[in-house]
Amino acid sequence: KGLASVQPILACCILIVCFSMLGLPPFAGFMLKMRVMTVFIAQQQILLAVLSLLPMAIAAYYYINIVHMMYFCEQNEELRMQSQYTGLQSWLLLLTSLLLLGIGLYPQPLFAMVTAIFR
Repeated sequence: KGLASVQPILACCILIVCFSMLGLPPFAGFMLKMRVMTVFIAQQQILLAVLSLLPMAIAAYYYINIVHMMYFCEQNEELRMQSQYTGLQSWLLLLTSLLLLGIGLYPQPLFAMVTAIFR
């Protein structure tokens, strides 16, 4: 609770990961879920596409709850988190978050690479 007030960069990175896993644009998770749904529909698997939306809706509650607790709840003093991140870990976390955003904004190179591998 209240992580954004203590460690805003870590909270922002967690927010990016949660929104990507939730499948919100412009993050990588949205592009990947859109690609899977497109394949389902192209293969006439409409029931499978609709059924795959149910776990997404359930997961949305949990991801949004995490973001709500980080940004809108007050911090518990007895549960105050003392981070032990090194400089390298912080940079890797930031790089990973930016990659999730970058792949979401420009997914074609990744899709082309995966398509070339599996042909």
